[in-house]
Amino acid sequence: MSCTQQFDEMVKCYGVGGQLRHVYRYGTIRDCNDRWKMFKFCIGTRLDPIDVRKKRIQQFYKDKLSKQLEGGSSEDIWSIRNERHPGLSNGTSSLADPTTKPE
Repeated sequence: MSCTQQFDEMVKCYGVGGQLRHVYRYGTIRDCNDRWKMFKFCIGTRLDPIDVRKKRIQQFYKDKLSKQLEGGSSEDIWSIRNERHPGLSNGTSSLADPTTKPE
């Protein structure tokens, strides 16, 4: 974990460009507390012995991943299709007629 990289990510998040991009995409101002927490954690681990630092960093990322997985995934909305789409049953699209030749 590089504190310089974490600092850069935090500044990019709080910066005008990052905020404008988030407003454009999602319509709200971005909450950068997660970036601030990561930077603060990184600074806090600098004084720890190397073995303790590695364990704390591993635990930090495990906790972060488990929080992300709790919320679900975009894949949760997909369902497996057991039958082919009617327009694709013969291997062609229903939008194009394979018997006609382009002019």
